[in-house]
Amino acid sequence: MSAKAEPPATGRREWKKRQKRSRIIAAARELFYAQGYRKTTTQQIARAADVASGTLFLYAKTKEELLLLVFYDEFMAIINAISVSGDDARPVEQQVLALFNTLFDYHARDIELSRELMKVITFVSEPDKREDLLEIRFTIERKLHRIVRNAQANGVLGEKADAVVTARILFRVYFHTMLFWLGSYGDREQRDADLRDLVRGVLSLAYADAGEPGARLAAGAD
Repeated sequence: MSAKAEPPATGRREWKKRQKRSRIIAAARELFYAQGYRKTTTQQIARAADVASGTLFLYAKTKEELLLLVFYDEFMAIINAISVSGDDARPVEQQVLALFNTLFDYHARDIELSRELMKVITFVSEPDKREDLLEIRFTIERKLHRIVRNAQANGVLGEKADAVVTARILFRVYFHTMLFWLGSYGDREQRDADLRDLVRGVLSLAYADAGEPGARLAAGAD
């Protein structure tokens, strides 16, 4: 029997790169959560990942970029796990708020780390990291777009409302509410109240287009 053929050299190299990247992200995640972002150094991360400092810098040139790598991996997994179904019987407002609250719960796990993250994402110079952040934004917007389109298909929201624009506005509501909350401009109760009001305000135009604004809003009221 002939020996099993080994994978091509290029395939092995790519596999090793992925393994190193995974180890680096896992080490950064563990250290950031265990001892805090500010106290963690790139040298500590390199040692924990069992790679040379020079190798680590091939994947992330700064500690800020390492934080973005950790955030991207964790946040995309959470977003992709959120299910949006046309059979969801909850009012559209509740569906939107449930999605946002899942994202808020992620940031609430470590408020200080999330605050550091917000500082980092305000200006990202590396193109590949900007692409990661845009992918997060667009993935959230696609979920919101699906919620809006499902509601339009079920006659809950009016067809005249632009579902793409509505999804984009809703994303901005989430993002700016998150920034104000993490910036200590309000507690969680205030954050939730502001979020409800803003989401209702955005959806009210589409509700009105459906012809029954009062009844539709009441269906989503507390």
